[in-house]
Amino acid sequence: MQPLYYRLADIASTGSRKGPRRQGLLPISPAELWRMVAAKEFPAPVKLGPRLTAWRAADVSAWADAKAAEAK
Repeated sequence: MQPLYYRLADIASTGSRKGPRRQGLLPISPAELWRMVAAKEFPAPVKLGPRLTAWRAADVSAWADAKAAEAK
């Protein structure tokens, strides 16, 4: 079952010299994801609460499908 929303840590890959690397759905950093959102190259997130921002899973899937179609 697909989740309704993805949080930043679910989408972007994280890790540093100090901590373990965590692979997200995309091989990009959180900063790159926010740059893509600002440039309107990635769907905008929605605010689910005062401290919770997430992306609709359907929007992320549609974006991935469109990118896959462009690559063909």
